[in-house]
Amino acid sequence: MPIQSELPFNFVRKFIKIHNFKTDEILTIYKFSVNVLVDFFSPVISYDGKKIGFWLKESMNKNALYVINTDGSDLKKIITVVNGNGVAWSHDDRKIIFCGSLTEKDFLEKNTSLYVVDIENKEAEVIIKNHVGGITNQSW
Repeated sequence: MPIQSELPFNFVRKFIKIHNFKTDEILTIYKFSVNVLVDFFSPVISYDGKKIGFWLKESMNKNALYVINTDGSDLKKIITVVNGNGVAWSHDDRKIIFCGSLTEKDFLEKNTSLYVVDIENKEAEVIIKNHVGGITNQSW
C-alpha cells in the first residue's frame, strides 16, 4: 500500500472520520443516522485516496462490506457474509479482497473462504474455499 497522507478511522462508532496528516485536520465524512453505537471496523482507504472500504456488523455473525467516498458521498453496501473481515484494495481500486463464510454452516465448522468482490457489480468470486481454521492478513 502506498504511503498515505490520510487515515480513515471510526470515532465513538457513530462517525467515519479522516485524519489528514499533512494539515493535522480531522474531518467527519459520515455520521450514521441511528441513535445507537454502530459497530463498524477495518476501514481501509483505496490506493487513489478516493474511497474507504469497511465492515459494518449487521447481526451476531453477519457483517456487511461497505464502500464510501472519502468526501462522505455514495455510501454503498457491497456484500453481506458470515463473519466477514479484512479489507484489501486491488491496485486499480475496482476490487476488494476479504475473508468470511457465505453460510452459517461453514462458519460453525470454522471454514473460512477468501473472496474478491467487484465493487461496481458486487459479484464475489471465491479464491480459496473453506479453509479450515481461518485466513488472516490478506493482501494483493
